[in-house]
Amino acid sequence: MRSTALNPRTPLRISLTLLAALLLFASRPAAAQEVETSSYWLDPLFPTGDYPSLARGPSGTVYLGYAYLSPSAPAEFRIAYRDAGACTWQSTTLDPNGAGFRSAMATDAQGRHVVYLSGPYGSRELQYRRIVKSYGSLSVESSADLGPADGAPVSIAVDAGGHAHVSYSSGSILRYATDATGQWEGASYAEGGYPEGKYGNAIAMDSQGNAHIAYTVGELGSLNLAYVQWTGTSWSPDPIPMSSGGRGCAIAIGADDLPRISFEGRTGAAYDELRYAERTPSQWVVTPIGTVAAAYSTALVLGAGDEPRIATWVLDDQTAALFYVYRQDGIWHVVAPGAAPPTSGGADPISMAQNLSGYGLFAISDQTGTLRVFEETPGQGDGTPPAAVGDLNVQVGKTTAAVYWTATGDDGTSGTASNYDLRYSSLPISDGNFYQATRIATDCPAPAGYSDCATATGLYKCSPYYFALRVRDNAGNWSPLSNVAYGVTHCSGWETFCNAGFRARGVTPEGIQGGLDLRLASANPARSWATVNFAIPAGAVGEHVELAILDVAGRTVRTLVSGAAEPGRHEESWDLRGDDGQRAAPGIYFASLSLQDRRLTRVIVVTR
Repeated sequence: MRSTALNPRTPLRISLTLLAALLLFASRPAAAQEVETSSYWLDPLFPTGDYPSLARGPSGTVYLGYAYLSPSAPAEFRIAYRDAGACTWQSTTLDPNGAGFRSAMATDAQGRHVVYLSGPYGSRELQYRRIVKSYGSLSVESSADLGPADGAPVSIAVDAGGHAHVSYSSGSILRYATDATGQWEGASYAEGGYPEGKYGNAIAMDSQGNAHIAYTVGELGSLNLAYVQWTGTSWSPDPIPMSSGGRGCAIAIGADDLPRISFEGRTGAAYDELRYAERTPSQWVVTPIGTVAAAYSTALVLGAGDEPRIATWVLDDQTAALFYVYRQDGIWHVVAPGAAPPTSGGADPISMAQNLSGYGLFAISDQTGTLRVFEETPGQGDGTPPAAVGDLNVQVGKTTAAVYWTATGDDGTSGTASNYDLRYSSLPISDGNFYQATRIATDCPAPAGYSDCATATGLYKCSPYYFALRVRDNAGNWSPLSNVAYGVTHCSGWETFCNAGFRARGVTPEGIQGGLDLRLASANPARSWATVNFAIPAGAVGEHVELAILDVAGRTVRTLVSGAAEPGRHEESWDLRGDDGQRAAPGIYFASLSLQDRRLTRVIVVTR
């Protein structure tokens, strides 16, 4: 041993082999277990993505690094993010030059830290980037080339001071690098068995700023798990019993500053079970969690009370299936969230983080190259899907289209759904080709009965388009396909967009606790009518309120409301005519809401 000191989208299909493995997984006496129905939802992301790495920021924003694969260009390393409460992802390219085949990400209050491999196989370099998010976009604040790296897993963690710590394999030796001193420094650590870290390495930090690394030693036929900790002055190994295997290892540190490790166990030359190693103050405790041909890759986070939550592949020579395992009150629970397609003898890495409630988030890339994110939700999934939208409509512009509909709900036509999947195509849309159509970004669903709208951009002028929608609830149930809306884009003239905050419903009897609110609740420009949705706060009862349509000179064209304010949310429609009964000429108008000395305005564009 030598040491260098350093100051630091497809349904789940399970083969008969997997089915038998799952039964064993549920009944093995070494760890009490239960198999339960999934209560997880699935978010399809982007096609042609691979090697995901997942992290969550302090405010709840989820970040996903991945390799974007193109048949005609080098791979690109991209980062996608979804803000807390948002229903769509934004993506940006970080490195377009053959990068991202392995990556890892960690976050702190100041920024996002990511490492990834770049360059062709056999001469790859490990790159570090510190990413900041400002005004809805990502930018690189600092970067470093950490030198040559094998095509093996990489891992990153951040200490309480915001310094990055990285583990990786280079030249078949486990490497460690950190910027804790203000500049990047590195060290190597070897157990004497080569290669090291080639089939798995993972790093985590304790509250004292010390690094803990789990890694593999040896080749596949004789692979073993090893663990080493930085004590503040030197590296200290700590042998783990039942350590044969180790492939796909993941590590997390508990509130007691002690490590927990998930890994694929090996019996002889066969990798046949998921194992969980937990360090107590006196010893390691290793628990086999079922006998399965499993765990090529594992991902681990610690929930409430430092209870483990593990995502892993279960696979045989033909099929890979995603499984989620967690411990609660001494019982191991096994869940099959689904959407893991057949693969050929292996499965790509899984990455995992926690949502704001402490439940698991995990990302995979399926065999079709589609990135997918699963999120654990408390309790059992319900079996009632949202009702199908039946009033999908479209107003087209020259290269845009405003698509609008009435929200259905979470269970049938009640509650609030979790997400929309709205798509368009130049061909008629059906259940059979829905996922081949182009997806349109949408806001989060409104409560049942309210109106929603989304804008399609980048359309060809003078062209026919079809639009269709499906709705998903928080248990992963999808609605049937909506009615198909149809429109032909104009050859010239106005563009059509949804207004910000497009959302409408009839009068809400309860008072609005927030401030004065005014929204357009129909597509804009308007051709035959315009609907205005407004809210009066509870404390404004009896005050004088006026809702009017003004021209660009500020003159009143039409008065829609004038009288004593009634708290609640209200809706008024304008038929595009003035108080004199004449139709308003094409042009720009303003919806103006006045309440005592407060005023809000929204632009309405009138076209022929």
